[in-house]
This record gives sequence, structure tokens and C-alpha cells, in this order.
Amino acid sequence: MTVSNETRPKAKPIWNPFQPLLTEQDAITAGRSAAAVSGYIALSYLVQIGLLHLAGRDSFGHAGPGAMMGDAFALLLAGFLTWRILARQPLWAAVMVTAWFTVESAAKVLAIAAGTQRLSPAFVLMFLALVATLILGLRGSWRLRQPASPEPVFG
Repeated sequence: MTVSNETRPKAKPIWNPFQPLLTEQDAITAGRSAAAVSGYIALSYLVQIGLLHLAGRDSFGHAGPGAMMGDAFALLLAGFLTWRILARQPLWAAVMVTAWFTVESAAKVLAIAAGTQRLSPAFVLMFLALVATLILGLRGSWRLRQPASPEPVFG
């Protein structure tokens, strides 16, 4: 049995943060996308720990056990947020990841302005992709929140 192109559902664009969330599965998938950002944050702190271990200082110039403990705590928190987002897509976790990513991005921009780090086209593309992913994750988590009235959210 063959299926014509007219009867196949259209694939949703991957990086469209404003795609319609018509079903509960759409909202769950969108809500889970915020885990990519918390996963990116966890990976960046894992790299910082690796740099501290191998080179004695991280990419920001921090050294010593205090920097190691701070990076380890951040790694655990980012891992926890990633797990929560993948498991239940809570709005609070998506908001925390958004705030954290905003602070991390502001620190990166300030480091670029101070001349301690360089701006690359790859960073700009990655930043835009992560922002789009965050917007989609927030929208999905917002759509999945428990309604105040007994009316179903989807239906």
C-alpha cells in the first residue's frame, strides 16, 4: 500500500519557536525542548571542571577548590533541571533555565566586550538556536500547566 504525498502530514519545522501547539503531545515535545538548553549549560560546566582538572584553571581564569565546587554544584543543578524538564516539563524548571541562560549569556557578552573572549559566527548561531529552543520550551511548559478551571487544556 502506498501513500500519496497529499495524505502525509506535513513535518513541523524544527526551529520554529512559534509553531502551533495543538495537541498535548505537541506541548510535551515543545516543553522537552528546554532540556536542550539546560543540557548545554551542564555540558559547559563539565568542560569547566575538565579545564580546572587538566589546566588548573577554567576558561574564566578561576582556580582552586572553590571554583571546582561551584562548577560541580552548577553541573548537578543543570543536570537536575534537565531531568525534571524531560520527566514532567514543569513551568518552574523552564523559567529557571531561561533565567540561568540569560545570566550566562550576559556574562558571555560582557566578556566579549571586555576583550577576554572572542565572538564567533558559531556562537551567534548557537545562541540563536538556544533562544528559539527556550521560547518553544517555555511555550510548551506554559501550555501544559494545570488549568485553574476544570475545563481541559486540550480539546
